[in-house]
Amino acid sequence: MHRLAILQDQYISEQDKSKLCSFDSEVIEHPTKSLIHQAARFLFINKGEGKIIINEKEYELHPHSWIAILPWEISTITEVVKPLQFYKIVYNFTSINNALKTEYNADNEYISLINTISKNPVLELNYKQYVQIKEKIEEVKEEIGVESIFDTHNLGSYSSVLVTAKIIELLIFYYRFLKDKKPIFQVDEKNVETNDNIFKYIYSHSSEKITLEKLSKIFYMSESAVSKYIQEITGLTFPETLNQIRIGKAVDFLTHTDIAVSEIAEMLGYVDAPHFCKTFLNEIGISANEYRKIYRHVDNVYARKGKNIAYKVLDYIYSEYVKETFSIQEVANKFDISIIEVNRLLLFHVERNFDSLIHFLRINKGCELLLSSDAAISDIAVEVGYNNSKTFSLNFVKLKGMTPGAFRKAVLFQNADGVVFSK
Repeated sequence: MHRLAILQDQYISEQDKSKLCSFDSEVIEHPTKSLIHQAARFLFINKGEGKIIINEKEYELHPHSWIAILPWEISTITEVVKPLQFYKIVYNFTSINNALKTEYNADNEYISLINTISKNPVLELNYKQYVQIKEKIEEVKEEIGVESIFDTHNLGSYSSVLVTAKIIELLIFYYRFLKDKKPIFQVDEKNVETNDNIFKYIYSHSSEKITLEKLSKIFYMSESAVSKYIQEITGLTFPETLNQIRIGKAVDFLTHTDIAVSEIAEMLGYVDAPHFCKTFLNEIGISANEYRKIYRHVDNVYARKGKNIAYKVLDYIYSEYVKETFSIQEVANKFDISIIEVNRLLLFHVERNFDSLIHFLRINKGCELLLSSDAAISDIAVEVGYNNSKTFSLNFVKLKGMTPGAFRKAVLFQNADGVVFSK
């Protein structure tokens, strides 16, 4: 049986959902759980040794290893011989790929980033290449700041254009270096279609009519096997996974383009605009047009209005989080600060952005109710603030690694008085 993978957020930055790109530096000292990446990323190893599995293939990691992960690929750090210290750039693949193929491609060359990178996700650079790419990555860092230490300074004029150009430059160098040398792992062309490629296929063709029948023919698996594999990895059914991918792309379009909502619905494969709008509202909690208004024209100035405001914000969130309609916009309006400022205050004080904190509070309250009452899971979902049990279950799996039903059967609960509950 496959291990459940953790589905990461589609957002590039925890602080600012409108960002095209974010930079951070990380250290990994132990093997990790499997991660499904909704956003593309570069990992640039500076120090350490270990091994990583990307889409069921294992690669060795050393200083000077350069890793490119595309949306909906699965990665697992399986071994850490020496702690891995690396730069991480997360970027909006849809926007960057579109810009590369249109605005930056005057000669109309055929470009297939997905196929090229997915077959060769890890490169070993020589010293000259390492220095060259490290310098370019540090230029990105200089432009947008470091995510984890809140060094997200005010951006200069045409910053988004400059950042887009720099990410495209990195992609082009990755492609060139591939041509200059053999990849670390030579893909067996007779067995290219591994199971994990199912997610990449769904991502690449999400605007089409994708069915289990079609996937079964492409990947030489029965429909039930495809369905079971998807659910074991993501905790979601096939339709829910497809919808998650489409909503992620919708967020990109709403944030970074002026494309009409009706046209976005059509491009993403929805029956019509009303169906898309209803689905978006159920998944995100606000309408597509509201989302665009909030994140299309955000205020990038972070003007703190005193230390005490953070505690007032936290008190308010803790008192209101079970309201189904509770939103970050409500918090921003109440305290007369920007949405970005709300997230930065929360990240600084509790190391979670608004969405992460809300899910954390709701799921923990859900755990208590699952074990201390006989209420139906659907009723508990509504009681803790979710509008349906599917959203509750999805976030429960993300945080607890199991379904609410499995949690109820497997876990004991001890309240503040020392009373133990079990089901």
